[in-house]
Amino acid sequence: MRCLAKLPLAALVVLITLRASSAPSADEPSFYPPGIRSLTQGDFLFFSNRVFEDQAFKEACFGELMRHRVCLTNGYAVFQGDDLKALHAAGCELFIYRWFQGFYRHELAGESAYLRKHPVLLQLFQHVAQQPGWILNPEEPMQGAGAVQPAYFYDYMNQSFRAYFVDSIRQRLEDTGYDGVFFDYIGSWALPAEVQALWDRKYPETSYDTASIQFLGELRATIGTKRIFGNQAYRLEDGYFRYLDYDLSESHATSFVWGNEAEIYVEQEGPQKIGETFYRSWDDGPGQAGYRSIAAAKLEKAERFPQVPIFDLNYLQPWYVPTGGFVEMGERRQAVYTKRIDRPAIFYGYAVSKMHGGAAYASDWYAPGYGREDLYLLDLGEPVDGQAVETADAVVRYFANGFVVVTRTNRRTRVVTHESLIPPRTAGLWDVYEGTRVWRWPERREVEIFPAYYPATDSYHPSGRVYVYLTEPNAPESAHSTGSTE
Repeated sequence: MRCLAKLPLAALVVLITLRASSAPSADEPSFYPPGIRSLTQGDFLFFSNRVFEDQAFKEACFGELMRHRVCLTNGYAVFQGDDLKALHAAGCELFIYRWFQGFYRHELAGESAYLRKHPVLLQLFQHVAQQPGWILNPEEPMQGAGAVQPAYFYDYMNQSFRAYFVDSIRQRLEDTGYDGVFFDYIGSWALPAEVQALWDRKYPETSYDTASIQFLGELRATIGTKRIFGNQAYRLEDGYFRYLDYDLSESHATSFVWGNEAEIYVEQEGPQKIGETFYRSWDDGPGQAGYRSIAAAKLEKAERFPQVPIFDLNYLQPWYVPTGGFVEMGERRQAVYTKRIDRPAIFYGYAVSKMHGGAAYASDWYAPGYGREDLYLLDLGEPVDGQAVETADAVVRYFANGFVVVTRTNRRTRVVTHESLIPPRTAGLWDVYEGTRVWRWPERREVEIFPAYYPATDSYHPSGRVYVYLTEPNAPESAHSTGSTE
């Protein structure tokens, strides 16, 4: 890999194909060498609710859930029986799901086949709809902002509604044995404009957030030590953080939407129009806010409320790489691509989040099965400096056991390390992404990073990299020669 910049594009594609094919699958061991510190559990994971519908998928990823502490999904299904016991025994926290602002019209009518599997929720929505004054828009469902379909919106100023909703959550937590409740799109930030206008006309002297915070206070008093998990409350006033245990950001580093598109031939699927993982650069660009700008409010909240972790949830598409084979499509010869775990995007989101000491997870919720990575169990230790070090081409953050780098361009980047921030007994450097020792380090105290390359669209993105300090002079040259440490 050190010589990629000198190779023609065809050779570069072949090397990326080989590298991608070695990405870990659900049943492959870690390739980290002996001596690299690992965590007992990762901080956070967002998993696909396909685990409740597909037994083979569940068997493939259940162990991954057990490797993380805070486990979250989107949907009303819950683990039960031995599954729940196993997850709790492993130290996992699990959350029932509620959309904070209301429910959809099709849910109320029972038209949703999914909701018919969850009669407790159907009964809740129907009961709320039958109570005068519990809904802001009882005559006409509205959509927009966070409501992708016509919906009815809760009136949090109504004390009777708040009491009922609090008790329904308490009862559900008792019935399921779950550890807390996750509120999707909490607070006012994702209200449709029409709904916000309804609220302002009805309650000109009290904001929606003031009433919502009162509800959270009543919920906290009722459920005690059970967890309350918000989604993007960092956008809102401080009162929410008095009652939250966790908050969430979404798509700040990578996402399943907005990425480059292409029409390619996919192995075992045939011709497909595919979308690749979207990258948000560190700096602002033409028509696009960079990570540093878009995450400013989150970082400000994290600094003032360190007791409320804000997890960075990013999303992935598969990484499409050429197999080396071709198919004849009419008069054209077309390359065959296959799907791989998008390790470049996983490392990028992880490294970006580490710049502010956060915990990130790149979810394959929209590409199930293409998101596993041992990186989340890596123990970098505590940061050794107050903030990230920025240069013209990269951003670096140093920790007790290693450092992370985010490049600020789509080009090959050399980063000179800061000797004063690296432990004096460091004898070598391990490149976690490449799975190999950094060549000629410490003789040359620098690392060379290549951009993330996506062959299907012939596009480049910034890279995130993670390096771990080696204290033994004879540390292995390649993890692939050491075998598994698990």
